[in-house]
Amino acid sequence: MAPKHRLEKLALVWLKKRPAVVTSIVARYRKPLEHLPLALDTDGCEVWLPEERNAGVYLNAKPLAGTSHRIALAPGAHHATKRWQAAKYAQLAQTLTNSYGKQIVLVGGPADVDLCSVVAEAAGVDILRLDGSTSIESTVRALDTCQAIVTNDSGVMHMAAARQVPVVAVFGSTVKDLGFAPYAVPSTVVEHDVSCRPCSHIGRSSCPKGHFRCMESISVEQVLEALTTFI
Repeated sequence: MAPKHRLEKLALVWLKKRPAVVTSIVARYRKPLEHLPLALDTDGCEVWLPEERNAGVYLNAKPLAGTSHRIALAPGAHHATKRWQAAKYAQLAQTLTNSYGKQIVLVGGPADVDLCSVVAEAAGVDILRLDGSTSIESTVRALDTCQAIVTNDSGVMHMAAARQVPVVAVFGSTVKDLGFAPYAVPSTVVEHDVSCRPCSHIGRSSCPKGHFRCMESISVEQVLEALTTFI
């Protein structure tokens, strides 16, 4: 059984005791297998498409023509304290479209449709809506057409990392020290540290302090600066 480091997580959340070494959750889950005569894959996580399984080659699909200018935005997350504000996603979409000539692609599941609609309406620019996906495969196909993604700490973040799409991840109530940062992919985590962070290892429905400063303090300019490294 893979060690879950529960005491370390509790110490981080309740005592704000940061670990001396940050270990990815992937490395933790791989550790129980290290004594076996196996050649462990260290290239990152994978989400295979049907045609890749048939060919036996991962990431063999080529990007669709004319999609290299696309940037994915994933404004959703299951817990509210892991969501950067919709208004800021909208402003980012507007800037990337008007100043950088990028096409914005909104991705997410059925629970993210309303939030994505708010972002799209507030942005006021042409946006490709591929949110509302009911399958991992359809989200992966959307991500495969994108040059990079801006996302919260969410499942979509890990899907993008698995497909080797450069990631700018906005972290609020959670922290990289928990081991869930993008793995084995070009990435940047944008965050603003406050004394009450992290308030949970998975996120909360609302800020327990009432100020939500961990997200409120992250500007569009900070995220855009991180993204320009990849685009």
